[in-house]
Amino acid sequence: MNRLFSEVQQRLLKLLASEQAMAILANPKAQAALMRIFLLRAEVKKKISGQVKSVAKAYSIATNDEVAKLRRTLRELERHVSKLENDLETLRNESEPSAKE
Repeated sequence: MNRLFSEVQQRLLKLLASEQAMAILANPKAQAALMRIFLLRAEVKKKISGQVKSVAKAYSIATNDEVAKLRRTLRELERHVSKLENDLETLRNESEPSAKE
């Protein structure tokens, strides 16, 4: 899929570099149409994302954002536990010499 996307992207860039494309893109009406297309794409993406989140919530399914947040929290907790283990080891090592005295 990535290969297909990459090939389409390369062909599109080649097409956009042509004189005909430059002439079309210089037209204010074409520029306005392209702007509307980009805005529409963003709006559709936002609506789909909202619908996916709604469905996921209705069926108690974790979204990608929630999983990413959970992973970040887990990494933070692991770092904190590791620090506490190191602190405990340090305290044990400090208390051992005084116990022998």
